[in-house]
Amino acid sequence: MDEGGQKSEVREMGQVQAWKGLVELREQYKKEGNWAEVKKANRRIMEEDQREQCGAVHYYPPRLQIEHSNICNAQCIMCSHFFTQNHKARFADEVFQEKVRPLLPYVEKITLHGVGEPLAHPQIAAFIEWYHSYGIRVTCNTNMAYMDEHLAGAIHQAFQSITISCDGCSKEVYEGIRKGLSFEKMKANARMLRRYGNQLNMRMHTVAMRQNLAELPGIVRLAAELGCCHITIVDMTPQGFLENQKDAPGNYAAVFQKYLQKAAREAERAGIGIAYPQVPVDAKGRGLAWEQKEISRYPLFPSQDFQDRLKEKYRALSLDGNTISALEEDFARASGYRCRGICDYFAEEPYIDLNGDVFLCCVNWLHSLGNLNQLPFEEIWNGRLYQKLRGMFAQGELPKYCKGCIFLRNQMFTPKITVEKMNREFWDSAFDQAVAKVIEERLGGAGG
Repeated sequence: MDEGGQKSEVREMGQVQAWKGLVELREQYKKEGNWAEVKKANRRIMEEDQREQCGAVHYYPPRLQIEHSNICNAQCIMCSHFFTQNHKARFADEVFQEKVRPLLPYVEKITLHGVGEPLAHPQIAAFIEWYHSYGIRVTCNTNMAYMDEHLAGAIHQAFQSITISCDGCSKEVYEGIRKGLSFEKMKANARMLRRYGNQLNMRMHTVAMRQNLAELPGIVRLAAELGCCHITIVDMTPQGFLENQKDAPGNYAAVFQKYLQKAAREAERAGIGIAYPQVPVDAKGRGLAWEQKEISRYPLFPSQDFQDRLKEKYRALSLDGNTISALEEDFARASGYRCRGICDYFAEEPYIDLNGDVFLCCVNWLHSLGNLNQLPFEEIWNGRLYQKLRGMFAQGELPKYCKGCIFLRNQMFTPKITVEKMNREFWDSAFDQAVAKVIEERLGGAGG
């Protein structure tokens, strides 16, 4: 063996010993119930694994997104709940609780997330208190329809931040988009939560679409009035089944930019932070006046007849579930885009739905990498697909799975990765073509 090979082998042996020592230390802290030190040791292991670009890793994810409810009290016009209307939906139970329990000592943060409204779970305050007992910070996005004294107290104890979903500053637009919700109740509950103290970081999240572009500056003002310190605006991703391509704000790029700029100025005046997409404007676009006229060509909100037709079309499918197994050939292929770094969600924050399915992130709720009722988390986390995708990121290849991702597109929440030469084609890509294909096959062929 040459000198370089000997040095490499010595380094590798030293690295193994370092990992072994850190893992043993982490597990000793776990036996002692010293959750703070368990989490510190786990993060050190993660940093070593990522520095070495390991395929099989030694750390547990420090963050989780966990679904506690796929029941929602709203039927938002851009959401699948518009037509599923809680069909076969349920809340997480004790069986689910036991499946996630082994991960909690390592976890630093949990986001209550999923298809439904997290705070609708009748025992959600108890879940929050349970996570807090492990020293876990909790957060969630909520439509703020549920709030009482007990829940407000639990949130202020365990949360550092909470995000309110709000897509309008007027009753007409808010309740037209978020069908089934009350604009006044949302505002009253937000104010109740704020009265519990100023330590909680309250934020607002807005989905921009044709219906609310002109209200974006007013939504910023509303966020400030409710005590929010930041607002994030993202563009709506259309769904073919909802027939809402005409509502995507990218169709009205000049109008979208106009109101985003006004929203940014409003945020500056109000003294709150703002994040919003950098909209690529087509040089061949027809201009502001044409776009404004085009926006008003269609009714603002879909009719009850349209919603009823989609509901019947969906029910006719008699689906037992929407989850399929992720396959390497349609999941871990190159997208044609180069990247530097690794996606934060992929590396540190998987999504677990209440059926126990594990996903790379919350955006793709279709491709399961494994189920906790069938496999231990460790076998999924270091399974073939996870290792294949880690290798792709290490080689600077953005996986096809990530092409068109809303987080990458909007350059939000993923500071560890940069996509090179992101262009309009990337922006216009239907996120995860395999997901779109399956949805089309399952839902588009149902008649109607």
